[in-house]
Amino acid sequence: MTALEIVSEISAILGWDKPSTIANTADTNTQRILGCLNRAIAYIAKAHTWQCLQTNASFNVSIDNTSYNKSNGGINLKKLLPDFDYIVNASVFDVSNRQRITYSNAEEFLEQEIISAGTASNKLCTIYGDHIFFLPKISAEGFNVKFRYAVKYPVTETNNNANLAKSFFTKDSDTCRFDDELVLLCGLWKVKAELGLDYAENMGDYERLEESLRNSDVIAPVLRAGRREINPHRLNIPGAGAK
Repeated sequence: MTALEIVSEISAILGWDKPSTIANTADTNTQRILGCLNRAIAYIAKAHTWQCLQTNASFNVSIDNTSYNKSNGGINLKKLLPDFDYIVNASVFDVSNRQRITYSNAEEFLEQEIISAGTASNKLCTIYGDHIFFLPKISAEGFNVKFRYAVKYPVTETNNNANLAKSFFTKDSDTCRFDDELVLLCGLWKVKAELGLDYAENMGDYERLEESLRNSDVIAPVLRAGRREINPHRLNIPGAGAK
């Protein structure tokens, strides 16, 4: 659903006239709904590490790379990636043999631990805030850094066949990465709360849908079969949250 469609749906539920546009509108009811919807988007974004906000990045870093800070051995990811919000996980590979030398998952990132590489060269990597730090500092050799990160822009604006990522709804045709019904329900109970109306039922509907979506928003489990040396395969299992 577009931003205009969601605003129109909430207007109809409240018994208000449906707007013809949300862009720079002077209609107070439309402004109220739009403001509540944008607060709803921010609210939903904080509720869970949604996979719809995640993407992959891969680049080579060497001592001559402009994104690499020679003094502290770190890479500022916000400078490297304009849409960067936080790291989900990261891996570092030796360029010469493409062997993974370190790995950090989401829990280790939150704990800000240093992860041992377990290689002869004893390379270390730590995830701290919006930086990846290498210990010891990178010398002449390079490394392939691959990581999954969450973007900070859940809304997409299509303009002249180009997509612009942004934080909030501002145009009629804007769309959101989150589930449409989830955004609508969250916006609806926030509007009702702001108006002093009874919003308990709508908030309950939102919370049940959010819980259902969070439970299904997981990576499918890894199944191992046959000999141990066989690489694991991910299978789509009904009810297991496979994507």
